[in-house]
This record gives sequence, C-alpha cells and structure tokens, in this order.
Amino acid sequence: MCKLSEIEMRRIRNGDDSPFDRLYADNYQDLIIGLRGKTRSQRSLEDIEDAIQDAFFVVRRKIKDPNFRNDNICGYIVNTAYNKLLDMGKKTRPIQRLDVDKIEEYISRIQGIHDEDFSPQFSKLDDEQRRKVNAILKVWKTFGDACKRLLGKIWEEEKRLMDIWQELGYASYNVAKTTKSRCVKNLRQKVNDLLNQQKEVK
Repeated sequence: MCKLSEIEMRRIRNGDDSPFDRLYADNYQDLIIGLRGKTRSQRSLEDIEDAIQDAFFVVRRKIKDPNFRNDNICGYIVNTAYNKLLDMGKKTRPIQRLDVDKIEEYISRIQGIHDEDFSPQFSKLDDEQRRKVNAILKVWKTFGDACKRLLGKIWEEEKRLMDIWQELGYASYNVAKTTKSRCVKNLRQKVNDLLNQQKEVK
C-alpha cells in the first residue's frame, strides 16, 4: 500500500529522508504507470521520471505541515507530477527540445575525436545539426565534474548505474538514480538554453 507509517512521517519531519527511498523503490513502477496513463503516454520516460522525482520533493515539504493528510500519497505524487509536466510543457514549448539519446550519442564519442571524425555522418550534418553538436560539446566542456563523472561512466565507459553507484560513493542506488536524472535534466536544459540564446542573437 502506498502509505507512510506514522513513525516514517515523524522520521521525515525530523530530517530523515530514508522513508522516501522505501516509498520510491516500492512504488516506482506504479507511479510511472499512473502518470503515463494520466498523460496518455504523450511524454517521454525521462520527463515522467523527472516529474515524479520533483513531486517527491514537494511531498517532503508538505509532510512538514502537521495538517498534511496521508490518505493516498501515491495519488498525490502522481497529481503533483502531472501538474509539473503541464508547467514544463508551457515553459519548454517554444524551445526546440534536444533528445537525451542524441546527447548521449554525441558525448560518448567526444574524447580524442576531431569534429570531422565525430561520427560517420558528421561531415554530412546540415547547419542546424552541426549547431546542436557544437552546443552539446560546449556545455559538456564546462559541465559539473560530479555529473560528468557519473554520466561519463555510463555513456563513455558503457557501465550500468547498478554496477557503479557504490564505486562513485552514493549512499544508495536510488540516490544515484535520482542524481543521474537531475544531471541529465540539467545538461539538456543548459544545451537548450544555449541554443535559444544563439537564436536570439541572430
């Protein structure tokens, strides 16, 4: 059942977030399915995961309020995440979104490779595609070291998060998973922001 016990509620109010690890792990698939159903599968898995994780932070803040009702936390999380997706759509609709798999494809070929050899089709890219690649490379060069280390292990060394979270010093797999999602979201946003800035300059 998607519910926090009174003991867990008190622990969260006292600054212990470990009950959220349990809640997230036990209900992850149901939350994904619930939000996908609400959005009619019109959003990417990355956006859905980001929205659910953002909703967890909202719930954590709400629990600090003694009047918060614990009747159906999963339903509350799904509704909150859905509203996050609606807000995200309003903010990003004018922006040309860049897919995470495209960023991953480019970054996985960065080290020691000249632009001309960046990918078998690199020399055939049109101006718009080349502009995206250059934006990704520019953002990645100045991206945070912790995120670069985590994403680099996954994208460049092709390792699974399940196999490396302890090596990277994360407290749990769920913490590493949340961090990865936030790093990807931040990277994607920075790339899109740069592309938008370049458009405005023109």
